[in-house]
Amino acid sequence: MTRHPLYDKIRGGITRRSLWKGSLLVLSTGLRTLVRGIPGLRTGFAGTYGRVDPETLRTPVYTVEDGAFTRRNGDRYCNRPLYCHNAQAIVLAGDRPFLLLGNLTQIGGCLMLALVRGGRGKWLHECSNIVSKYVPGHMEWVVKDASFGDTSMEFQVTPLAKGTGLAARLRVNHAQPGDRLIWASGAAVQESQSVLWMYDVTTAGRDELMKRSFIPGNCRGNQVSVEGSDWVVVSPAGIDKGSMRGRCTAPSKMTVADAGAWSDPAALAASAAADLPILCGVTPAGGEDVYWVLQAVTKRSAADLSSLSNGAAAFAAGMERVEAIRKQVVVETPDPWLDIGVAASCIAVDGTYRDSMYTHAGMRWGVPLLGMSSCGRSYAHRM
Repeated sequence: MTRHPLYDKIRGGITRRSLWKGSLLVLSTGLRTLVRGIPGLRTGFAGTYGRVDPETLRTPVYTVEDGAFTRRNGDRYCNRPLYCHNAQAIVLAGDRPFLLLGNLTQIGGCLMLALVRGGRGKWLHECSNIVSKYVPGHMEWVVKDASFGDTSMEFQVTPLAKGTGLAARLRVNHAQPGDRLIWASGAAVQESQSVLWMYDVTTAGRDELMKRSFIPGNCRGNQVSVEGSDWVVVSPAGIDKGSMRGRCTAPSKMTVADAGAWSDPAALAASAAADLPILCGVTPAGGEDVYWVLQAVTKRSAADLSSLSNGAAAFAAGMERVEAIRKQVVVETPDPWLDIGVAASCIAVDGTYRDSMYTHAGMRWGVPLLGMSSCGRSYAHRM
């Protein structure tokens, strides 16, 4: 039998270069040689082995506790995509309680919350004690800060069960008289391509996204308005590209403020819109739970805005939906990582089903690719 000219190179490369280190497989130079030897085919490898130091993977930064990927005082933003219901849209969450809503090629805006006491406030994502929990399909945080004593804040977010958007709930425990919530929403950005692609933090060079919270410059050119109980944010691309509409269930004073003053929540609430408009709300803290619903609106299809009418019901329905998905396949083993990995895979696979078809992946490559693992596959590494 005549061997292909590349055989010896491939076999030699595999013998010399392929090795397992723990659970990491080093891609062989032989495979690279094979692919490069096919005329007209471009290589698209994820990166070199040297990009990751295996020693950093020996002790995971997350633990599995009570069915959740858990981290204490983590430093990452936007590393937990929450997939909206069968749409090319995501809620971006992370170790710290700061949210972005992305739809198609647009970041519709953010949602960030602060507690103010005695005229001084702090954004929840800047507090000193944050426990984050990714329960496959939704995010939870328990937030405390040295300046707030025994006051704690429980914040949860889930994608909507209907429509493209999010529902969030905040519970303030041990609030003091006069405490206020200040919250802000805005910073809509029109991206050059799909937000699924742009905000895949596993892509080489995009790990900087995990270090970013609010960027006031992203408010430039936004149109922000208060319409009755709702607020609306339109990106510089204009209404034809879509907008974001939101509503808070608690009685709130809503104004269009100056994002340039954002570092001090109390100063933001007292400011007036200038070149960097952002919606700012002020709500009494304590008492009943507070809900927010944010929804992306485009002209591609008629928007179902019914979720805005009842924030508590929208939140409950969203939580019920993601719970049903992660329980499609349930395993109970001595390894909690395996158990939660199966639940996360259920969420990821459901997230790839968009516009009545399976796309190739949850984030990057979240597009239909005929014949390329686009139907019925469940890749845990797509989580």
